[in-house]
Amino acid sequence: MGRLQGIFCLKLKAEAGQLLKGVDMFMKTKIILLSGLMVIVGPFSVFASPEKVEESSVEHNWERMDTEYEIVPVDTHTYTVWRNFIRKTRKCDISHRIKTDVWYCDLHHHTRSSSSIDEIIHSEEHSH
Repeated sequence: MGRLQGIFCLKLKAEAGQLLKGVDMFMKTKIILLSGLMVIVGPFSVFASPEKVEESSVEHNWERMDTEYEIVPVDTHTYTVWRNFIRKTRKCDISHRIKTDVWYCDLHHHTRSSSSIDEIIHSEEHSH
């Protein structure tokens, strides 16, 4: 495997040399320095360590702190209506009313939230 890597590196050097022929000296220096930096820093990966959660035997004391409602527009569709034997198309906007509850545990100073769709609202009265 080492022999193949050596041949590959020589091929890359030859291609890099041909690419750098038409570039001035200042740009060559920049390209070489940046390539070297990428080779040095490239293999190192950055991993985030998970936050350590304190485990305790005490149960949570969840209390509902707040409830919020928000209306979010979701979609639009058309529907057909017959009036005086004339067919008409109308547009209906669909929105969701989302309920969000915020809970707090005063023993552990933890918060949590839960969201759910409370209602689906159509802007026009029609059969679905």
